[in-house]
Amino acid sequence: MADHLNKVLELRMTRRGVVSGGASMAVSTAMGCSAAVVEPAPEAIPEPIGAPTSGFKEVRAGYDAGIHWPQDTHACDLVVSWGDPILPGAPEWEGGRTTAAAQAQQFGDANDFLAFMPLPKGSKNSGHGLLVANHEFTFPATMFLGHEGPLGVDQIRAEMVGHGMSVVEVKRTDSGWAVVADSKYNRRITLHTPFQITGPAAGSARLQTPEDVEGKRVLGTLANCAGGVTPWGTVLSGEENVHVYWSGDPQAGTSAQQQRSFGSMGIGEMELYKFARVDPRFDLKACPNESNRFGWVVEVDPYDPSSTPKKHTALGRFCHEGAEVVVDPVSQRVVVYMGDDTADECLYRFVSTGKFETGLGAANSRLLEEGTLAVAQFDSDGMRWIPLAPGVGGEPTGLTDVLIDTRLAAEAAGGTPMDRPERIAVHPQSGDVYVMLTKNPGREQAMAANSRTHNLWGQVLVLHPGADGHVSDQMKWSILLEGGPESVANVAPAPKSTTEDGRLSCPDNCAFDQQGRLWVTTDGNPSSRRKMGKAPQADGLYVVQTAGPHKGHSQLFFRACVGAELTGPCFTPDNSTLFISVQHPGRGRDGDPSTSWPSRLGDGVPPRSSVVALRNKTPGPII
Repeated sequence: MADHLNKVLELRMTRRGVVSGGASMAVSTAMGCSAAVVEPAPEAIPEPIGAPTSGFKEVRAGYDAGIHWPQDTHACDLVVSWGDPILPGAPEWEGGRTTAAAQAQQFGDANDFLAFMPLPKGSKNSGHGLLVANHEFTFPATMFLGHEGPLGVDQIRAEMVGHGMSVVEVKRTDSGWAVVADSKYNRRITLHTPFQITGPAAGSARLQTPEDVEGKRVLGTLANCAGGVTPWGTVLSGEENVHVYWSGDPQAGTSAQQQRSFGSMGIGEMELYKFARVDPRFDLKACPNESNRFGWVVEVDPYDPSSTPKKHTALGRFCHEGAEVVVDPVSQRVVVYMGDDTADECLYRFVSTGKFETGLGAANSRLLEEGTLAVAQFDSDGMRWIPLAPGVGGEPTGLTDVLIDTRLAAEAAGGTPMDRPERIAVHPQSGDVYVMLTKNPGREQAMAANSRTHNLWGQVLVLHPGADGHVSDQMKWSILLEGGPESVANVAPAPKSTTEDGRLSCPDNCAFDQQGRLWVTTDGNPSSRRKMGKAPQADGLYVVQTAGPHKGHSQLFFRACVGAELTGPCFTPDNSTLFISVQHPGRGRDGDPSTSWPSRLGDGVPPRSSVVALRNKTPGPII
């Protein structure tokens, strides 16, 4: 979620609008979920004539301190929040007085992508499993409540540990979903966790550092955004905005090649964190190659807490939003679709050289170490995948350089600049590939799948693999829907049955249910509406029809609290529960309502990123 950079920067400049408390808090009591006090839901919207039968009454759009869902038909459980203890002996959260030692044993900050992995391993158990969460970034304004001025070294260390990933065992009880305390599976993965580097770039000179002279092992992961789940039962996580963590002049004392590399990734242009004060790895002068070791897709085995996670260089290096994995049914090759979540960057596909084998289990991970990485090129008639190879378009000139400087290789090969490609999902019945394009306000020229200039609203792009499947070099494309108010629709306006409350904008994350409906979360709706001179509306979770007479119809199912975006939607195998991340609540602006969600205590209690579980009160699928 590239928008979070502005949010982080804003919070590092001022604490206003984060935890204002006071009188405004007294009138904002819709905190949310079964663990907290909830005000009556906003009046439900009657479904318009001709709308598809959905099994719930649409939530009204709005902007306030609480979360909202169809309370008449559905329950919402607060599962886990930033700072909750998840390891044996971990201290309780202390409300904005975080330490590195405590955070290393607690659920991390700014949870994003989620994956539900059933227990026992490989089963279809829908009431017991492992929840894997990314922790994309940290907010000092809430992590160190009341602190003013530059952070001290102890606080910087706490921020470092707040990044990474968490694995927690969860189980559905009579009162809802809850974390299993002291589970043997519970785990924190941080900037201090050893990772194995795999693939063609492993061991290359550009990945070697004073602490890792072989270039095959790196400490930690950061800026973890979305991800994916492999057919062999592991979880992939994308390292996204890695460029904001480095200190020093990127042009000083480095080769021309490395300077171009820094420039392509934005390394050194924006320093939001001061990690170099406590760890020389983040000083470009002391360790210029360290930044090359971030910006990859990582793989974690949640069922084995002692396993060493991997960074797969064959999948390329850029600002990874996620990694959607599918086994091509004809060739049995593993295909990974990936988006570079930055304006005017590209969409990618990896096709494994080897074939998936059901009996191999986690050994299939080797398939992510060798294959063909390609960039998407669109025109009005369709699209094609252009393999990235040494010398294509002039540079980079070697395979290692192609993988480390994937953006340079994609540009040289003629990849199409996109409107921020984010999460990708494959339709469970048709096999079509759905790409969330969040927005691109800076676009000056419309082109092919990016059909609007100054695009504040985003669109949902669909790739149609056709008879040749996911390994086809050429595909057709279409637009499912364009975001925003009816007045800004261009190519794919919403169906007439879509209400004003159901018109989504800035699509970000997504997931399919078993019926082939697309569940879309949004990021940026409040700011986009402000730029249009409209009253802000909170980001939400929408149910979108993908076929039939109501194709493109969207309905608001869940509304976030002020300042939050929604991320990481994932279902249990029977579709009875949908987990979702409420990320960075309280990141408001002057004049916005304040919140301490998910707490109801108000003044002096910081809001916390949290995971909630939505479920139907009637046994069966969520809708």
